[in-house]
Amino acid sequence: MAGLNGFPGFISDIVQGSTRDFTITVQRTVNGVTSAVDLTGAKFYVSFGYDKDIDTAPEFVVEIDPPTDPTNGITLGSIPAADTLDLDVGKIFYSVRYISAAGKPYVIDYARIKILAGISSQVS
Repeated sequence: MAGLNGFPGFISDIVQGSTRDFTITVQRTVNGVTSAVDLTGAKFYVSFGYDKDIDTAPEFVVEIDPPTDPTNGITLGSIPAADTLDLDVGKIFYSVRYISAAGKPYVIDYARIKILAGISSQVS
């Protein structure tokens, strides 16, 4: 799996009707030194949609507020099974945005993944 437009693409394919857990780590590199971005007060939004411009009309959005381990630049997220149940088999876009405590928006991931048929529909 690869992201789009230089983004990492860290959420993998999803099976319909299953829960997908993921970890977001936000770091900054300045003069060759990488450090965690303090996410205290930040909010995350993970949007999913069939159109490439997913933030305009997403199928659903997962909100993460507050981050799990903000001082270390880490938060955990989960896409509930109820949100993946009715997704069409095929490809879907997602984006991960966060709004800093100062109100600045950042897109930190943008990718296309596959929605795979649920196990019950694969068994005949």
